[in-house]
Amino acid sequence: MKPFIETIEFKGLEALRLHGPRGSSAVISRLGGQVLSWITPDGRERLFLSEHAVFDGSVPIRGGIPVCFPQFGGVGKLPKHGFVRTSEWSVTTQRCGDEYALATLELGDDEATRALWPHAFRAEIALMLEVDRIDVEFCVENTGPAPFAFTAALHSYLRVVQVEDAALAGPHGHDYLDVANGNRIVRETGTEFVVESGSTASIMMSGARNC
Repeated sequence: MKPFIETIEFKGLEALRLHGPRGSSAVISRLGGQVLSWITPDGRERLFLSEHAVFDGSVPIRGGIPVCFPQFGGVGKLPKHGFVRTSEWSVTTQRCGDEYALATLELGDDEATRALWPHAFRAEIALMLEVDRIDVEFCVENTGPAPFAFTAALHSYLRVVQVEDAALAGPHGHDYLDVANGNRIVRETGTEFVVESGSTASIMMSGARNC
């Protein structure tokens, strides 16, 4: 069967289910523009979704891949991780090929967002599903006359068998805020970041984006 996309109800939420090659699938919710499921052809769910997650929009959904914007974490005046996690996003693109399924959702400023953060913007989240991988991209466009600074993240909750087998590559030479260690600024010197058994990992790469 060729890849296709369908509109579904996922735990009471309107969402898109992307059906990819060889039985892979992914679900992205209009609430928060959040990826809630990713299943590979072997039938394994690769994302963690908390059994205590709430899906009525009153609080952010715990699990999947939440979109954090325009503030990541609690360093700043906005609600923790910003306000887009409980916003309703619009579906803008649905496209499939022989080897992929692609969906994009977008969110713009309105009276409610400007009451918290007085800037005009357009945010877009794109999800591409292939045989054994997903690509999730987040883009922000400044649609107003003045520049603004923001922080953002795709706050992935990955389901792993043993956390010791997981490693984060790429932070070498960068500073990060170690939230689990008193908000200390730490320079990563290793080639990869590894979570040790019994430890709590909660890091935030330092720096803000000007737009």
